[in-house]
Amino acid sequence: MRRKKTVDNENVCLEIVKMANNAKTGYLQSIKLAKQKEFEKAVEKINESDEYFNQAHDVHTKLLQSEADGGKTDVDLLLVHAEDIMMNAEMSKIFAMEIIDLYLRLSEK
Repeated sequence: MRRKKTVDNENVCLEIVKMANNAKTGYLQSIKLAKQKEFEKAVEKINESDEYFNQAHDVHTKLLQSEADGGKTDVDLLLVHAEDIMMNAEMSKIFAMEIIDLYLRLSEK
């Protein structure tokens, strides 16, 4: 009988937190760049932050795949926190893109 593998939840969650928090910070920095009319740098910061978000998403996907393959994932406060940071990062990008667009429109007037 195959024994189910337990995922090292703590390290996985900390990796998600680190990458998603880097993404969120970058998205917020892109707003500051747009406010200073540094639109190209703002877009570069969005793209750089997307790389961090994608890394967090990849780690999270591996966690989901492990669960789908019969692995046991302990749902604890750290995992909830990691997923919360990911959702905040995603929302930060959405707001950053809208705010950058607004600053760009204002600068054209």
